[in-house]
Amino acid sequence: MNRIRYFMTMLLPLMVIGMLLWPQQASGAAADALSLWWQAIVPALLPFFICFELFMALDISQSCGRPLEVLMRPLFALPGAASLALVLGFCCGFPSGAVIAAGLQRRGQISAAEASRLIAFTNNASPLYIRLGVAGGILGCPQAASILLFCQYSGNFLLGLLLSWFGRRKQVIADFYSALPPQKKIYSSWGNLLKEGCRRAAENVALIGCYMCFFSVVTTLLLALWQWLAPTNGENYLSAVIAGFWEMSLGVKALANLPLEQAVPWTALILAWGGVSVQAQVAAMIAGCGIHMRWYLLGRLFHCLYSYGVARYLVSSISLPAAAWFTIPPAPSVYLFWQQAVWAIAIWLTLAFCLRIFEKYHGC
Repeated sequence: MNRIRYFMTMLLPLMVIGMLLWPQQASGAAADALSLWWQAIVPALLPFFICFELFMALDISQSCGRPLEVLMRPLFALPGAASLALVLGFCCGFPSGAVIAAGLQRRGQISAAEASRLIAFTNNASPLYIRLGVAGGILGCPQAASILLFCQYSGNFLLGLLLSWFGRRKQVIADFYSALPPQKKIYSSWGNLLKEGCRRAAENVALIGCYMCFFSVVTTLLLALWQWLAPTNGENYLSAVIAGFWEMSLGVKALANLPLEQAVPWTALILAWGGVSVQAQVAAMIAGCGIHMRWYLLGRLFHCLYSYGVARYLVSSISLPAAAWFTIPPAPSVYLFWQQAVWAIAIWLTLAFCLRIFEKYHGC
């Protein structure tokens, strides 16, 4: 904490000076971040965050997660309730995995140690952001989405498998629900449940917008300072790495003018890291829950190395036009997000129902 306090004490005065020196860039960055938040993040995430809160308040995550233990325990050494964070974290992107993991831990459905491992591999860029925003929009090559998606999700899945080994080393996996202390049930009216769910969801979405605005301004000022100190023309990896370290989208945009063979591996690395903006969002979502960021940050480093290496190999081995495994349908991104998220929830509920029926008849 002392190091972070010292770092912020040095950063904030420099940020104020930067806003005085480059007011137009700072205000433009803040306006762009808030516009993106209002037009894309709020309509996409707010309804689903409300659903997440109601899922957990009504114990749907626990009742549907119980039959999914047969998959989650062998693969990730996690209880079945964690499957909700896995499914929607992979589908909805940053920071959905952290929001759900913190909610599960607050309600006693997973332990703090399990939540620490869970957030390490369930927070990633959403597939629609990679397909529409990065590959189709910034890089101008929709076919590159195949490589980026493979690096993003295979890396996180592999990370989850590796972390399960550490989880099994520390304790013998027993029956999760019998090991937990009995949870005190709090019965509320539908009005109170909906009010609390909306309040918590609105707080999380508003917090995401604040972090997007702050780190967008910080990154823009750092890039302005870098261009003033070392003006460059043409290709420059260093400016993209500096931008991507702080804010993911700005880092990817800095790679837009590079050849695809060079831009795609660096894009995969930046997407795997996520940026300090995303790390701060994840830390804010799990604050006060006893969940540590240790595994999450170590996982980002592993994911960066894995994604860059795999993407570089695939780019050198596969022609990008031939790597198009799908085509992007001409529909608004928010609509596609809703469609994708609803399908993910439907598949999760259907799988839980089928496993429950199988368990019932198998037990008979």
